[in-house]
Amino acid sequence: MKKIILLLLQLCIFYNWGIGQTIPGKILLVGGGSESAGGWSDEPYSWAIEESENKRVAIIGVNSDVSNWLPNYFEETCDAIYARNFIVPNQTVANLQSLYDSLITYDVIFFRGGDQYDYYGGYKNTLLQDAVNEVFASGGVIAGTSAGLHILSGVVFTARYGTVYPEEAIEDPYNQYMTLSNDFFSFLPEMIFESHTAERARFARVIGFMGRWQLDGNQAPLGIAVDDKTAFCINSDLVGKAFGTGSVGIYHAGDNNNFRLSEQKLIADNLQVSQLIHGTEINLNTLVVTGFDEIIENDSNESYGIPLWLSGSDNLSDNEQLIVDFCNYQSDFDSIVLITNQQNSEVSNLIARFVNHGSFVSVVEANPTNGNSAAINRIFTHWKKLVFYQNDYLGLLDYLQGTPNGLLLSDLIFNGQKNIAMIGGDSRFAGKSLILNYDQEYASYDGLLNVKEGLGFLQQMIVMPNTFAQSIDNENAATGVPYVMISEKLGYGLWLSEGNYARLLPADQKYELVVAGNFPGILAINNHTKGKLTDQSAVSSGLPRNIAGFSLLSYKLLDESSPYLIDLTNSINDINFQQKLLYPNPASEFIQINEALTGKAYKIIDSSGKIRSSGIIASGGIIEVSFLPVGYYILVVNSKINSVTTFKFNVL
Repeated sequence: MKKIILLLLQLCIFYNWGIGQTIPGKILLVGGGSESAGGWSDEPYSWAIEESENKRVAIIGVNSDVSNWLPNYFEETCDAIYARNFIVPNQTVANLQSLYDSLITYDVIFFRGGDQYDYYGGYKNTLLQDAVNEVFASGGVIAGTSAGLHILSGVVFTARYGTVYPEEAIEDPYNQYMTLSNDFFSFLPEMIFESHTAERARFARVIGFMGRWQLDGNQAPLGIAVDDKTAFCINSDLVGKAFGTGSVGIYHAGDNNNFRLSEQKLIADNLQVSQLIHGTEINLNTLVVTGFDEIIENDSNESYGIPLWLSGSDNLSDNEQLIVDFCNYQSDFDSIVLITNQQNSEVSNLIARFVNHGSFVSVVEANPTNGNSAAINRIFTHWKKLVFYQNDYLGLLDYLQGTPNGLLLSDLIFNGQKNIAMIGGDSRFAGKSLILNYDQEYASYDGLLNVKEGLGFLQQMIVMPNTFAQSIDNENAATGVPYVMISEKLGYGLWLSEGNYARLLPADQKYELVVAGNFPGILAINNHTKGKLTDQSAVSSGLPRNIAGFSLLSYKLLDESSPYLIDLTNSINDINFQQKLLYPNPASEFIQINEALTGKAYKIIDSSGKIRSSGIIASGGIIEVSFLPVGYYILVVNSKINSVTTFKFNVL
């Protein structure tokens, strides 16, 4: 009889959630990480005590090797009346009547971390499960951290055969480790929870869970993904508030979203993602976010239309398809310039791969000794395909901005006269902004991401290669893209990884973005979201984590079956616009340019690549040119810290 009553209570909870009503109890979700007295966990754990009636905490776990630190923390820091550990190692203990009788006297049930299959396999259909359901139905707080978080969602990743990595979840959502079930707790039946999201790049895994569940004929669950040292408190009105150092991601299959398979890969058209940070809230009935005020609007335009190939991997064996694709594009231009800072076996290997596909390769080391070479000047002028590989970014920047040949190359690129492939880590350079130290361990966690202006081939985008690779810190990749999108006000972020590459080709005032390979690319799109950066630190230095919060971004999982068009029709063609800002043209005595460039350094380069004049732009934007012989010239202005603006003009 008791089990029938509990079943009816669970059905009522499901019914209420289904029509957007309330729930009887409250939920505390903790993404993992050690609690800290006087630190990040005080507010959410104290919230659990404040929301309970008798302020008694039962802490449940499988392992017997556990200290009394957490019970003492609940009592001494969070004002619990009483807290104790319950060691429940198996189904036999979970079915003890004495355990049930004890647990129902508590108002807070807290599941520790560990292995969620120990909980799912050991506690399902037991008196322990009945007791937890009864506490929740009576208005209590059910909480869990890490694995203890996972088991609280209506759709559960059970980890029956072990963990599944994020890249596996979207590369093949039907791999053997994707074990999902909805036959345990039903507090929030149409949701699935994720833990340790930032540090393990599990944002892709929660998407994989959502897609697999829908592909199996169900409604796509709402994904809630919580970072370590971060908590999400959900009250009875289904309003959730974030606390702690990281973020809480809310993943919703938006209107017209279509999870589908392309071969084995998971593809998605329209995922709506909100990311809460400390103090911000969301109504889980309406998905309305509060706590962000600033609108993040991108003020750049994609204007150059440079054909681009961007690799997701440094491993050359992962780039074979890109190499073939690049060589075959406009095959009448079969000569390639390889720009690098290195001379090593990997560079030689790349050259051999291009040669094997019928291309002739010339290597240019991007250093000042080649900056005024007439031979390299001729190479840049006549050859149409460029490959960037194994470059030190700051060294490459010095070459492009500080040498005649580098400035000539920049001008040719931004006038659409080169097709460009960027391999592995060099792909980062294509965007408006990049993370210089993306391979530095714990950089994002420690608040040390070094954001620089990129080469600006893509003025609205940040590109992140190697997203799930072992060669970089995956938290840097996972958090870095939205962090830069919000901090630098970008319109797009693109995650690439081993096994794929992006191809961007101009098409009727649009950029057609295609991700090729055996792994989907993930594109984030900013449609005027509100957002801000967290001010919460996870380290003793006090530096905030490099985590961004935002009210809404759209995510797409793309491959060759799902090209995406970046619309350029409303953008200004910067080069034409810049030339209109330079007058008179042709000139005889002076040229005048945009007054906003007053105080910037400039150089005038002739058609042979020789610097004929340099200096600082005077007030009014006027530059003297009467001393120049008749001919064609390029004016190069260091308009930003890490970028140049070029103007063409003639002297009569």
